[in-house]
Amino acid sequence: LETLPDEVEGLERAFLESEYPPTREGLLGHCHADKTHDALARLDRIVAPTLITCGEQDVQVPRRYGREVARRIAGARFHLFRGRRASHLTCLEKPDVFNKVSLDFLAEVAS
Repeated sequence: LETLPDEVEGLERAFLESEYPPTREGLLGHCHADKTHDALARLDRIVAPTLITCGEQDVQVPRRYGREVARRIAGARFHLFRGRRASHLTCLEKPDVFNKVSLDFLAEVAS
């Protein structure tokens, strides 16, 4: 946020000016869900091939959360995106790498 303020501002502006900008109620609901929703005890019910990804610079959802989710889903794969542009929005920050990891995983589980 501090090293790329113009890019952060651009992402925020695009988000707020999108066709469906967030509402106050929606943002508050999202924050409430972040604080209160806990599905860890049910993750062992997932039987589909699962890829858990996170960025090493993500301060909103630390990598330990992703590792714990992957540990609780049988056969899940965990991928940590590395680098200064690997935070909460890795799909936007590193789209080529994110797409390759995702598509490689899908190709592997489809065969």
